[in-house]
Amino acid sequence: MMKKRNAGFACAFVPLAAGCYSPQAIPVINYDSVSLKQDIDGCRVAIEPYDTSKECNVFNNDVRARGYLPIQVYIQNCNDLEELIFNPEAVSFIDNTGINWQQVNGMRMAQSFHRIPEVEGLAIGVISPIMGLGFAMGARDYNTRIDADYASKQVKEQELIIPGSNVNGFVYFRVPEEDDKSKSEVLKRLKNGTIEVEVFEREEGTKRFSFLVEANKE
Repeated sequence: MMKKRNAGFACAFVPLAAGCYSPQAIPVINYDSVSLKQDIDGCRVAIEPYDTSKECNVFNNDVRARGYLPIQVYIQNCNDLEELIFNPEAVSFIDNTGINWQQVNGMRMAQSFHRIPEVEGLAIGVISPIMGLGFAMGARDYNTRIDADYASKQVKEQELIIPGSNVNGFVYFRVPEEDDKSKSEVLKRLKNGTIEVEVFEREEGTKRFSFLVEANKE
């Protein structure tokens, strides 16, 4: 009976240890008010590099500080008949040094912000073994939530965009492995970088969009 009470007591600390992680919805892009946008034969593409701390709040972490650049992609099919196909792998970011950044999935980005259950549990466990167990459980819960959140915000593979519909989600990029992963490096190399997007239409083939990021917002 005592073991059950202890387990329940430990579980009471899970929300606290998990940092009250609360996933946020993907912001809605207003095509008319976005500066980086193009329309090719009824295929509208708008993009928004998340280069400010305010924008990164949607991830509950300033992901730029670990070398990541989330780019929100909005694609709207304004055609009457033709379907569009979008694969997020057809999005690329080339920085102002000419380097093509690696695209990463949401799980990879989330892992950079994982908490270590054993470490958190051990640290608090010095004060109270029961609290230590609770914080270890909370860290695992936090990791599960952030994994699911970042993955759900990512644009799905091979999205079919029927007439009148749209796709709205993120593609994640990271500074090349051998380079500095600081926030300042992300911002420095974003300015005057190029974002390219390809969308496939069954009848006319591939539509190519290119956007020059002239300046950072921060």
